[in-house]
Amino acid sequence: MIAAKVAILPAYLWESVVADLRATLLDTFSFDRRDLGQPVFQSEVISAMQAVEGVAYVDLQTFDSVPENITVQQLAGLASTLKKRSYIKVELARINPNPSAHAANRILPAQLAYLNADIQDTLILNQVTP
Repeated sequence: MIAAKVAILPAYLWESVVADLRATLLDTFSFDRRDLGQPVFQSEVISAMQAVEGVAYVDLQTFDSVPENITVQQLAGLASTLKKRSYIKVELARINPNPSAHAANRILPAQLAYLNADIQDTLILNQVTP
């Protein structure tokens, strides 16, 4: 989940810049471009955003993870729990530390952190107005 305030340069239109920002972030942090176990750092997000033509500066408000198996009910209450983290930790496949785990659950799967274009509210970009 990324939420940011963005200031644009005077010669640019917000509609154009925000479309480029959204496309850049969805591409840079897409399923196809991330590796299993690869963490995501706040600096990566800011760097990708600052590289978009017309962006003056970025003020990252929220940078947190949303589990893929979240329910609609949980999603509704999620906003109050999200934070601005320095990075999103993800794990490679590993042995389940629970010694009583069923044999089928002894190995925990690798994780992948990516932005999903199908979930609109996980990327919120707002213009900073003077």
